Amino acid sequence: MRFLTSKEFADAWWEHQQKRRDDPDAEKKWLWPMDELNRVTGGARMGEYFVFVSGAKMGKTSTLVSIGNCFSEQKCRVGMFGLEMNALQIGDRVFANLAGVELNVIRDLDVSDEEWKRLEKHKKHVAEEWLTTWIEGSKGTMREVRKAVQVNDIDVLIIDYVQLMTVAGRMGRTERLEELSREMKLLTLDAEIGGVTIITAAQGHLRNIGGVQKLGRGSVFGSGAFERDADMVIVMNYVYDEMDEELPHVREFQIVATRISAEHTFECAFIGSQAKIGNLVKDPQQVDLFDEAVQM
Repeated sequence: MRFLTSKEFADAWWEHQQKRRDDPDAEKKWLWPMDELNRVTGGARMGEYFVFVSGAKMGKTSTLVSIGNCFSEQKCRVGMFGLEMNALQIGDRVFANLAGVELNVIRDLDVSDEEWKRLEKHKKHVAEEWLTTWIEGSKGTMREVRKAVQVNDIDVLIIDYVQLMTVAGRMGRTERLEELSREMKLLTLDAEIGGVTIITAAQGHLRNIGGVQKLGRGSVFGSGAFERDADMVIVMNYVYDEMDEELPHVREFQIVATRISAEHTFECAFIGSQAKIGNLVKDPQQVDLFDEAVQM
């Protein structure tokens, strides 16, 4: 904790704005893999806290892998904190995403010679160019999270997913999520660390909304803490056609709580078999949904 006089407060703010004005590229921010989210947020900036909410098996990990890969390509020091899978399982998704190879093909090692060459090319690129750290074998405590950020000088910490984290003491589900959310928010504000951006996923419960199963406000299991603490909460939903049939390669993202922009809803392409999200082309019925901007 520190105390600022009015002069120190005003001078510090002005110095920060002056630096941003003189050198716009010096400000740490990273573009999302979805153009529409970049349009409404301007990208993710240092010290912000984002929560992506989805139902079970709806694409939480694929979304976080796509974001992690996209930020890593921008020379961001990403920390991938996987609590649902080990590093090798996450690796299947990272390289499926980069090389455009199906996950089941990688798992079964049934890759063609051409696919193997693509995977080898991306392996070399990740090994030589990325600044990302993968964290495995953790119990998911905030103490471990803080240590990971400090030791590895992480800019953006991605946690998959928050309900798998643990807290000290005996608490109910609501109290546990309250504690975790508040601790994550405080970590983004920690002056000693210099601030860190946190992106996490949370599992929510589907409800019948307009005749289809969807998530909405208050969909996170057990707590409204994320809506209170996060700079932005984004709910991910299935998209349905006029016959209420699910479109498997499309996801709707709805900004339901935000300090950054107005509330907003947009659609993205989703290919779960390659752990990939991105921009939709004009015809959402196509199998190949990604525009040239997100092709690797």
